[in-house]
Amino acid sequence: MSHFPCSVTRDAVRTCRKISESQLAQIVDDYQQLMAGWLRVAAHTLARVDGPVFHGIGFERLSAEDYRPMNYVNVLVAPGVDWIGEGGFCFQFPRGRPIIVRLQEHAQSYRKMFETMQREFVPPMDGPFHAREMLDLCEKNAVPKSFQAYALAALNAYFRKDDRARYWCARFSKIIDDSGFPWDEWDLRRKEFLDSLERWLNEGIAKAKLDEILVAQRTKWCLP
Repeated sequence: MSHFPCSVTRDAVRTCRKISESQLAQIVDDYQQLMAGWLRVAAHTLARVDGPVFHGIGFERLSAEDYRPMNYVNVLVAPGVDWIGEGGFCFQFPRGRPIIVRLQEHAQSYRKMFETMQREFVPPMDGPFHAREMLDLCEKNAVPKSFQAYALAALNAYFRKDDRARYWCARFSKIIDDSGFPWDEWDLRRKEFLDSLERWLNEGIAKAKLDEILVAQRTKWCLP
């Protein structure tokens, strides 16, 4: 394996150059034309939303002049700080061909990539998208990681599944404790939210509070 920097040869420079932001935005334009009903929520992200659940497909620039789509489901009533919701359920990259698309081959290959996305991504991109059904899917898809437990607590509470919400509140702390790693800043912020959520559940106001959070998140991220 070579240890020379990318700038040594012209071929290496070409290999290490990334697609520009403007080029990727144009690439996403092409996919949006194929995805009826999907919203452009960021320069490189298409999404659809139902209630508290967000289904996103982002497009990632790789180290060379190529890109790949990534699929995920997040929960808006489990707010993140600098991203739209939390959870990271159904996270997928394409596995079949093409796995990535070169910039020079985009015009000829992006429809094939779209077919791969349709075939592989869950939930199905062109099927119905209902938040209540996504709760069941997210429960099945959870590894779980602590951030998934955090999201599932909020999503269950939103649908008034209080016992299940309490279960995930408790599971959140156990996952972190069992990891053997110290609690970090994000863990503490999530735990603070879950403590509030448990209090709201006990007071019978969880749904109303989560509706307020949902409105705030939709406004923050300019979602319908």
